[in-house]
Amino acid sequence: MMKTGLYEDVHYLRTESRLLGIPLTFYVYAVDGLLVDTGPASQREDIIPFLERSAIREVALTHAHEDHCGLAAWIQQNLDVPVYLHEALHAEVGTDARLPLYRKLAWDSRKAFTPRPLPEVFRTPKYRFEILPAPGHTPDHVVLWEKERGWLFTGDFFLGVSQVVAFRGEESGRSIDSLKRLIALGADTLFTAHAGVLTEGTRHLTRRLEFLEELRGKVHELRAEGLSDRAIARRLLPRRKLITLISVGEWSTRHLVRGL
Repeated sequence: MMKTGLYEDVHYLRTESRLLGIPLTFYVYAVDGLLVDTGPASQREDIIPFLERSAIREVALTHAHEDHCGLAAWIQQNLDVPVYLHEALHAEVGTDARLPLYRKLAWDSRKAFTPRPLPEVFRTPKYRFEILPAPGHTPDHVVLWEKERGWLFTGDFFLGVSQVVAFRGEESGRSIDSLKRLIALGADTLFTAHAGVLTEGTRHLTRRLEFLEELRGKVHELRAEGLSDRAIARRLLPRRKLITLISVGEWSTRHLVRGL
């Protein structure tokens, strides 16, 4: 279901796709000519009209997963505006993505595009957005911080307070370090890719930190007893997850344990 709205001066579009009946929600944000992430190509029919009426002048990508940059190529070809991404990811997005089947079904393909390196700051006519590193979900993930308004655009860095599976290569231990830095900002509002707009931003980040630190403590205790990643995952998170089966293990409790 598609929905548009306005929070303070930030326009947003909520769109949804489905994977074997599972709803997959995504939020796209446009503020003062800046677009934060493009959304997935699977939702182009909803997102493109939103982009066309938002007077986009530039695009900032938090990372290179296809649900966040799936329309970057279309934007370059049709809107002729610059797209910015962490320089370490430029080679990856310079060719069409080769994706597992479940991700193609969920988000569609990601065509090649040519980004520019992220600046330290995006300055729009009304606002100043700092680019801050936030490794964890991916090594080169960034967030956008507007200090005067207390806005933090989090991409996939914040998916929710609790977590039962992690993406292959996700480093939840690094997320803990990033969380501590971001909590110190004192964010009023989180603009998240999948959970929408969340007020009391610092409270949400703090609860997330507490959850991960408690889980990491339990992982370390069981590791000290000699348990393997698989055994720890079965002990702490015993229920088998549908997403693990659908993704053929790309999302799993073992990745979460290993990352901590």
